[in-house]
Amino acid sequence: MGHRMNVVLITSAGVEIKYSHWNAITLDCDLFWGPTYALAFARSLSSVENLLDEVWAEGGAVIDYTSRRLVLFGGEDIRSDVPLRRIYLKMLAATWPEWDVAWMRDDVVTLANAAGVNRDEVIDNADRDWAHDVEDPEDDQWTDTIISVANVRGFSVHAVSMWASVFSSRILKSLPKLKRRHRYAFSAFPTGGIHIDEAARQLNVWSAACSVDAAARLQEAWPEWSLRYLHDSYEWHLEIVGDHVQVPLRTPAEYVEQLRAMLLGRPQRNMAESMQSLIETLNRAGEEVTAVNPEALKSVEVRPTPADAQRIFDKAAAAVLG
Repeated sequence: MGHRMNVVLITSAGVEIKYSHWNAITLDCDLFWGPTYALAFARSLSSVENLLDEVWAEGGAVIDYTSRRLVLFGGEDIRSDVPLRRIYLKMLAATWPEWDVAWMRDDVVTLANAAGVNRDEVIDNADRDWAHDVEDPEDDQWTDTIISVANVRGFSVHAVSMWASVFSSRILKSLPKLKRRHRYAFSAFPTGGIHIDEAARQLNVWSAACSVDAAARLQEAWPEWSLRYLHDSYEWHLEIVGDHVQVPLRTPAEYVEQLRAMLLGRPQRNMAESMQSLIETLNRAGEEVTAVNPEALKSVEVRPTPADAQRIFDKAAAAVLG
């Protein structure tokens, strides 16, 4: 239970690895307010010896005050919604002037490189089974991935759940069982997609996720196929699928208002207090809790005053919208 993350903090004093049990889903807000607040936030986190591996890390950041570089992954909505994330990053660049600000593309490996840690310590080397079937979700509200296929039978578009489906070597054998989509409307922006050109044995893949070694793992799942892994560049795929798929794209101003609600209007839930309350409830019920990770009882929030937060946000919004 938790939303675990690391921050690699680099200052003139050296490199520190920081840990939070709860802040992965609030990291977009925690780091939005600029370098001064971010430094106070990072220093409030616990110092640890080791980084989380790719299984446990749900967020992370490298904050390098020596080179003025910030890279991050995490948050909640921005982690999966690419257009929203692009507006967020533009606003973040405005609140971190003269810094190099970017989304992390290789999550825990980027953290390891910054911390001087061997990448093998953060990689999950478990054997992977690529030969799983791909199925339509029981409910269309769970679709989040576009599959398009060009072959001798023509062109087809499918909508499935879980971007990890693209790692399956059995997609082609699963196609006859999948619904063919035309004018299919996604309720939320897709998190990824794959275009399969059977004649050319070519895969084009994009994803909102910053999965470790995604290109290499895709190539392992699809041996003898040519692969282009395009990170979060989705526009090419929307052009290919045309009116087979409709996605909810908004104007920059609408995304700014969504971010306003996320960063200014959303009440912050103290997960450490919730955990303490759960422990007390279980104890009263006679289910004694004998061991708790101390970090689960620690809450860290360093934010500007409401007035200052409003001012910082409005200035960043104006920089994006003009």
